[in-house]
Amino acid sequence: MPEYVLDDEGRVLLLDPSLPEPRFVNSSLIAFLDALAAWDYRCEHVGDFDDLESDEDGDEGEDDDVDPAEAARVAFGLEIRDRLKDLDPPAFAMDTWWDRVYEEVELDAI
Repeated sequence: MPEYVLDDEGRVLLLDPSLPEPRFVNSSLIAFLDALAAWDYRCEHVGDFDDLESDEDGDEGEDDDVDPAEAARVAFGLEIRDRLKDLDPPAFAMDTWWDRVYEEVELDAI
């Protein structure tokens, strides 16, 4: 079972038996709590863009048509990421926990 812990420097790490080493999450407990609150806000409002979806049945796989709801959800999530990144830049460096989460947001996978 994964668990979040504070290291000797006050950083939040994810201990996951499936990972070879702990994964860095945030620089401090406060930064972690801020990021969780922002994630909660994102999750509460990500459905706000559903009304932008087209009523037309387009061909699946058409890359020319950009789904405005998807684009708005992604932009909303990335705006939140950018604000969090300003508050705790190391948390969004390559291969960190939040970096991976927001990579999925950018792909509109979550």
